[in-house]
Amino acid sequence: MSMMSNELLLCADACPEVMPVAVRDPAIMTDRRVLQQLLRLEMFSVPSNDYFAPTSELQPYMRRVVTTWMLEVTEEQSCEEQVFPLAVNLLDRFLALEASVLQRCQLQLLGCVCLLTASKLRQCRPIGVDLLVYYTDYSVTSAQIRVWEMLLLSKLGWDVSSVTAFDFVDHLMERLDLSSSVNSGRNVLQSTGSVRDSATVLRAHALTYVSLCCTETDYMRVRPSLIAAASISAAINRLGLTTSSSTIDPSCEDRLLADLVATDAHQLASLVRSVESLMAAQLTSVQQQQQQDNHLQQQQQQQQQQQQHPHVKNSKMQTATSSWELDVQPETPTDIQDIHF
Repeated sequence: MSMMSNELLLCADACPEVMPVAVRDPAIMTDRRVLQQLLRLEMFSVPSNDYFAPTSELQPYMRRVVTTWMLEVTEEQSCEEQVFPLAVNLLDRFLALEASVLQRCQLQLLGCVCLLTASKLRQCRPIGVDLLVYYTDYSVTSAQIRVWEMLLLSKLGWDVSSVTAFDFVDHLMERLDLSSSVNSGRNVLQSTGSVRDSATVLRAHALTYVSLCCTETDYMRVRPSLIAAASISAAINRLGLTTSSSTIDPSCEDRLLADLVATDAHQLASLVRSVESLMAAQLTSVQQQQQQDNHLQQQQQQQQQQQQHPHVKNSKMQTATSSWELDVQPETPTDIQDIHF
């Protein structure tokens, strides 16, 4: 009987490569009370102060480096989009309390702990501790991550389920009447077709803007709802998508988003321009980095070719030497008639 029970408990099914995601619930997405509750709770998720004080060792560029590394880890592990914004929020809230006593060498350790906690909350399979140690090039240990995990939870009072900009994206897009028409000459193919495809592309671009804002210090204390609304508006402008209201009045779309997040339309428009300039600067730096990488790769290939075929260069030198020798007359006489007595 015990063998039978053990056999029944044995599960030989492999874990799926793609993490299971819950289907869209219209009862949550279409209820205005959910959005209103998110707006009431978001202020508790904003860091209480600007922790880059003169007494702190931390500088804004250090936060940018760590958050960019955290973003690369989540992309490498194909984490859900909501993991990274929550991890950055936990990082900022902890630093708002303990930045004055935190050393710069402990910043990456804190990033590991925030990624671990966020992945436990927002996806089915969390990021492994040993994997995080590997991504730090073994500069931290698994024991340190475990100890700092309890430190993070105790300092934040176990209030780690924060409201992020990701939580607003789907609710705001639900209230935008997207049209399937796409302007020509923009960044979306003409075959995008249905409204569902347009919404999928728009959501992906908006979440890219959200992730980029999370890496910048300037948006650290901006309300998550404002970041989500500005990201959606910037994505719509970049993709050339249109709504039923924007075909009549282009500014009607921004006014609708501003009303949904309870802000002024001019403030939202200013934030949209800031986000768009941030994306343009990011794309320029990426292109420059790619050009530098391509140049270095070409130099390495040339060096490898010279190392693999050194006789080609030597043969050219020998040919040049022989031709030079033919042009120079010998000084020692070689014929009897050349000798003068």
